[in-house]
Amino acid sequence: MIRFFKYPGCKLNFVNIINQEINSTKCKIYIEPFVGSGAVLLNLQNKFDEYIINDINENIIKIYKSFRDGKYSDLKNLYEMSVKEFGNPGRFKESYYNLRNALNIKYANTNTLEEGFFYYFIYIRCINGMLRWGKEGFNAAFGFRGYSLEMSESKFLKIQSILKKSKIFCQDYKFVFDKEYDNENSLYFLDPPYIETGINYGESFNRIEFLELIKNSKGKIIYTDKFNKEVSDYLDWRYVILRKLNNIHPGKNRSNKLFDDEVFWTNIEEKYKTARIF
Repeated sequence: MIRFFKYPGCKLNFVNIINQEINSTKCKIYIEPFVGSGAVLLNLQNKFDEYIINDINENIIKIYKSFRDGKYSDLKNLYEMSVKEFGNPGRFKESYYNLRNALNIKYANTNTLEEGFFYYFIYIRCINGMLRWGKEGFNAAFGFRGYSLEMSESKFLKIQSILKKSKIFCQDYKFVFDKEYDNENSLYFLDPPYIETGINYGESFNRIEFLELIKNSKGKIIYTDKFNKEVSDYLDWRYVILRKLNNIHPGKNRSNKLFDDEVFWTNIEEKYKTARIF
């Protein structure tokens, strides 16, 4: 299983059950408008003729483009250079902050392979994958986990092989629901910010509009969120429970609020009747 980088809401633990749904279709186009860390994309079992991935975070997209366009030697040399200059940011706080400063001062907004690779180095080390920016640039704090950032060549090549087959965009998610992409051969995996977080995916994100788009789509849909009865009634689709949620908002104390179920809704024909709870 490929884990690329840590990201809030990552679905790596649920790729097997998501793949069960995907594998039951005959879709030829895979579309992920909120790609994040690409946990589902990079662990697909089905082969598709076309892959469309998108994220509104341009720095996430820079990582994908660097891994698509660069060589393993580019990544390895940059990693070795950064360790020589700053120390290992996977183990030492001071090294992490030195690396972060170098990213903000030297590489940010350069649209180079180095920028995307540096974002990868820093994202995998920041605390809880919480990506934040301020006036001085990327400002997420150090998250010690005590391991090397070095990536194996085999893992790099597996990631790259998928990305080279992908069209990669940084746009509003709605464009993938136009007639060019939305047809009976399309499979959409949708993992937007959850309703309970109160976070919007860009200024243009409107959840009612989003629900109307997916309900009227010609493609097959898998949409993950915290269970919400109004959403469920509106879509009138089958849903599958992924796990019980204690907390999905980092600013709330677990003892103050207990959420219900993390689920996905789907319009894919039912293959099994019993919801699996992880």
